[in-house]
Amino acid sequence: MGAIAQSAQAVRKEVGGIDVLINNAGIVRGKYFWEHDNGEDTRATMQVNALAPMYVTREFLPGMQQSPREARIVNIASAAGALSNPRMSVYAASKWAVIGWSDSLRLELVQEGYGHVKVTTVAPSYIDTGMFAGAPASTR
Repeated sequence: MGAIAQSAQAVRKEVGGIDVLINNAGIVRGKYFWEHDNGEDTRATMQVNALAPMYVTREFLPGMQQSPREARIVNIASAAGALSNPRMSVYAASKWAVIGWSDSLRLELVQEGYGHVKVTTVAPSYIDTGMFAGAPASTR
């Protein structure tokens, strides 16, 4: 069992089902695409930014679907998922993935009768947290 599954199991054991899930994770490497190392940069960015929210949601979604209570999944994406920017190609790709997956998940839930499970995608612009040090503020 992986770390995400173990953590989810511990949460379910301690608090039971959840009503709100916030997927808020991200890493960025401010480099040109060809400067990214496939393992250290590209794979890590896609795993943390795009795949981890899917894996975490997959752990908790069945309980949300089975519960009669209203539930919400909040996926934190980024404006970079809609606005291209140099030295942000891999980060942008990961956040584009979050936006597309999040909206598709929303439609799937409605289509299959799980309208009580809502999906919200948040795409903030750049925030001065130090995460974007070295990344340009605008396109050239």
